[in-house]
Order: sequence, then C-alpha cells, then structure tokens
Amino acid sequence: MSVCRLLCSVTFLFFLSGCNSLYQIAKEAHLIQNSYVKYQLNIDSDSKESTILVVLMADRFADQVNGFDAMIGQSEMTVHTTVSDKFLFIFDDRNMDLHFQPSEPYSLVELEPSSDLKIGPVILSNSGEYPHQLIGKSLKKVVNIQVSIVASGEVTDLSDSRFSEKQAEIGLWKPYTFFENGNSGLFFLSDFDSSKIPVLFIHGMKGTPREFASIIESIDRSRYQVWVVNYPSAVPLLLVSQGLNNMMSWIRKQYHFNGIHIVAHSMGGLVSKAYINQCTRNRTCNDILSFTSISSPFGGNKAASKGTKFAPVVVPSWYDLDPEGDFIKSLFAPQATLPPHLLIFGYKVRGVLNVESGDGVISLSSQLELRAQRQAKRIVGFNEDHVSILKNRNIQKELKEFWLNAENG
Repeated sequence: MSVCRLLCSVTFLFFLSGCNSLYQIAKEAHLIQNSYVKYQLNIDSDSKESTILVVLMADRFADQVNGFDAMIGQSEMTVHTTVSDKFLFIFDDRNMDLHFQPSEPYSLVELEPSSDLKIGPVILSNSGEYPHQLIGKSLKKVVNIQVSIVASGEVTDLSDSRFSEKQAEIGLWKPYTFFENGNSGLFFLSDFDSSKIPVLFIHGMKGTPREFASIIESIDRSRYQVWVVNYPSAVPLLLVSQGLNNMMSWIRKQYHFNGIHIVAHSMGGLVSKAYINQCTRNRTCNDILSFTSISSPFGGNKAASKGTKFAPVVVPSWYDLDPEGDFIKSLFAPQATLPPHLLIFGYKVRGVLNVESGDGVISLSSQLELRAQRQAKRIVGFNEDHVSILKNRNIQKELKEFWLNAENG
C-alpha cells in the first residue's frame, strides 16, 4: 500500500470514527516510539567463538526478566531496552545452554538513560554481584517478554491467521497490540531439513507472508525450504532489522544449514538491507547466499516525509522512509563483502494521480537509487505494478537462475 493512501486512510479514519479511533492509533504509535531506549553495548572480548547473552531485567535480583539478546562472535551490538528495564546482566554462555552458571564470566550493569547511551567496554569476570535467581534456569522459561519478536522456527503454513490482512492492519495501526498477540516472528513452512537450503521471505508495509504465495508455490521443495518473517510494519525499521539479526543468530546456533537466500518486497527490502549491513559488519552472516529485493524504496518515499510533518498521526516507520533521514542515508554505507543482490523493479503506473514514473506506489527513482544499482549484481525490470509483480512467472524464473548461480559461486 502506498504511503499516500495510508495518509488518506488516517484522515478518513478521523472523520469516520471520530477522535477516539485517532487517539487509539496515536497511543499505539506513541507506545512503540517511547517504549524503547537504545544503547550501544561494547564487550571487552575479541573471541569469535563467544556467545554473550544480554539479559534485560527490571531489577537487580531478576525478579522480572523482560527479554534477552545474543552477541555471537561479536563484541558490539545495539540493545533495545524498554523503559522498565533497569539492569543488564551479561554473561558468556560458554556451553550455549541458555543457562547461567557462576563459573561463566559475567557482569551486572545498571542502566542510566540520562547518559550518552553507550555502555562499555564491559569486562566479564567471575567476581562481583550477580542475580542468584538466574542460576541454572533456562532464559526461555524465566523471560517475561513485553515487546519482542518471539517466534523463532515455529512450524506453520500460509493459512495461519497471524498472516491475515486483518492482522497486517493491526500491525500498521496498533503495533503494540500486534506484538502482544504473538503475531511476530520467523516461521518455518515445513519441518527443518538440514539437506535443504532455506529461502527467507520478508514482507513490506502492511504486508503479510501470504503476498509471496505465488513465488512460494513455484519453489522446488526438494531443494529448498521456506521461512517467512512476520512483523508489525509500524515499528522503526532498525528495531525490526535488529530483531531479525538476533533471531537469525539463534537459529544459526540451533539449526545447521549451509546457506540461505533472502527475498523481500517493498519496505521489507529496507529491513533486509539493514539486517545484512549489521551482520556483515559483525561477520556473522557469511551464509547468506543471495539477497533479492522486489520494488523496494531504496531512495525513500517523499510522501512518508510529508506524512511525518503533516499527518494527524505519524506511524514510526515513516521516519525511516524519509529520503533525507538517517536510515536511508546510511543504508548503502561501503561494505567489504556483501551477498549478490538481485534488484527487481516494476514500472507499470496505475491510477490518474501518479505523476512520477514507477509501479504506482514506489517511484522508479527510488527503486533504482544509484547506490543500490552500484551494489546490485543484476537488475531486472517488469511491466507490473507494486502488487502484481509478486505473481509474475518470469520473476520465479529469475529467482531460480539467480539462486543456482549464487550457490555455485
């Protein structure tokens, strides 16, 4: 859906439902924007074998554990805490069992939101205070996740109600509710098979995994297995990409696969690119065989920029679509090595109000942003609009050929 139409939808909602509906939308967006404090965490460790767990706690005794993140083979990460998180308990999970033992190096850090939001370098040792309640307990059992991407590797299918248009609508206007209802996560569409290559699909704004149904149906299931990501599209894109990074880190530890292809549509391409930037920088995703973006606004969306200034309610992710915003500007920072990128764009304009060439939603100038072209291995255009392009059979052929070339080096 275009941002222009989203803005119109907000205005329409205002007149149709009155102030209460608009208040609810604003309240949910406000919760997402103001529920997080973002810290830059640095651990004093050069070990590429370490699995560092970062536990988010409301108190120093771990009476309430709100979540945890993982640093696998890296010494730096961005930690998104909630306003209720007051302490970080950090330890080197040497046996990778999601349990803390006092023999494992650790550190207890009190959070100070009024500081410069940088933590560290944190030195892990076997001395000092630690929460005794965590000893020998699985983090999966003690965590009281408030807002998190929760499902990692759950097996389901595209008929799952969490992938419905109704839930996608909730994800756009009520992202907090979307999280609380357990709709977010990375899902498997079949039981994991170590002999098959995963293909991960990531939807865009107000999207669902069902949008990829035509492509998914065409995939050779004897060679590939399908994974999908579901997330509320109102959430800041860096938060989504960080959540994806954390989920993929855990899945790499829990399952053994030799490579993965990523396919993303529209805004999902920005989420994917940000994720690839993060894990490439940390050298934790050498197994990404290829990245395919379909109709992605790599140059941002001007309507989103206007929306942040004039709309009665601002969806948090709109800030990341601002062509002059930090997210878009940093999306194509120089990288040493990147997976081959297949950039697919559409150019069929629909509707009488479109004054700029594109696919009826995303302009050609944004889809073909120069920096994206320079990093792309192959660029292919189709006479399709923003939605119909996902059903084009020629794209299925392009993907098959591109994947095989990537797999063969």
